[in-house]
Amino acid sequence: MNQQHLDLGNCTPAVTVGWKVCNTCGLNKPPNAYYGSKLYVDGFRPLCRHCNNLHVALNKSEYRPRLMRRLYEEQHGLCPVCDKPLDLEDSPHLDHPHSAEAMHDVHTLAAAVTGLLHRNCNVGLGMLNDDPTVLRRAAGYIERTRGYGQQTLDL
Repeated sequence: MNQQHLDLGNCTPAVTVGWKVCNTCGLNKPPNAYYGSKLYVDGFRPLCRHCNNLHVALNKSEYRPRLMRRLYEEQHGLCPVCDKPLDLEDSPHLDHPHSAEAMHDVHTLAAAVTGLLHRNCNVGLGMLNDDPTVLRRAAGYIERTRGYGQQTLDL
């Protein structure tokens, strides 16, 4: 398999005007490091070319079916986030750390996979930046406000 190595080049974690931070590796990169897309306001996909290519390579690699089967068995067929059954035919997501180190090449990325999740569970974690503190706050908010929408307010 063709290994793809991370080349940080002129990339920096500090924000540079006109550059964009990749949603996966978190590195700030120039516009030419992204594929264009009319679907996004800024005209570019949210993942840099390198991370996008790694995701595609992992999804098409010989590792994917083995990883999915192994994780499915280790997790007893359940999503570790919501504890509901997974369906291998319903394209569950391979979760992995989004650090630049984990995104080095497809072999490193495959070795860094941490779990098999439902799509919505994976997106939910990502939307909260995989931050345990934020996730705990979100859980506390839900617990504190449960049932509030069912009450009538005197205005």
